[in-house]
Amino acid sequence: MAASFISSILMSLFLSHLFLVPPAATATTTGPSRSGGQLLKIACTIDGIADPKTWDYNLCIKVLKSNPKVASSPNLPTLAINIIKFGISNITNTHTHIKNSQERKNVGSAHRPALKASLKACDESYELILISFQSALGEVKDDKEYETATYDLLLARTDDLDGCKKALASKKVEDSSISSGNKFVNLFSTAADAVCTRL
Repeated sequence: MAASFISSILMSLFLSHLFLVPPAATATTTGPSRSGGQLLKIACTIDGIADPKTWDYNLCIKVLKSNPKVASSPNLPTLAINIIKFGISNITNTHTHIKNSQERKNVGSAHRPALKASLKACDESYELILISFQSALGEVKDDKEYETATYDLLLARTDDLDGCKKALASKKVEDSSISSGNKFVNLFSTAADAVCTRL
């Protein structure tokens, strides 16, 4: 009986230890502290940065949470850096898709001039977008020039992106990968901008 009682206490202690989550881990993943959920709220709550009618707060939170480094950022400067790096990765993937699409044999045929022109415009746009994001990364990470970084992030989602968006619309070209990439350029640049304006 005593052995059974002791073993049940030991089992309880073992289970409580097994499911014990350190406070730091909770704060950086799901907790409401400034080092966790609150930081993502800052990134996804816009204040004059973008048109609220076209901004999806919940999508922003979901996307940022999907990247462990972004989700566990301990402070605002690190959060800005991680969002920009996440954006650069996404931009690079979209740019690779555009380049691969340009290299397909049927793109240059007489039957696809609209597609060819649109891909060329998007290729040029994404080169500029990447430069703007890389500049913003250096300004936040190395120079602590947060105001300059916000300008580059704004440039990425406006002037740099416009050529691609206008080409797709005017030529009536549909490419879900590019359209999705364009939305993410806006999301990452706006979220990083929101953080930089708080620094």
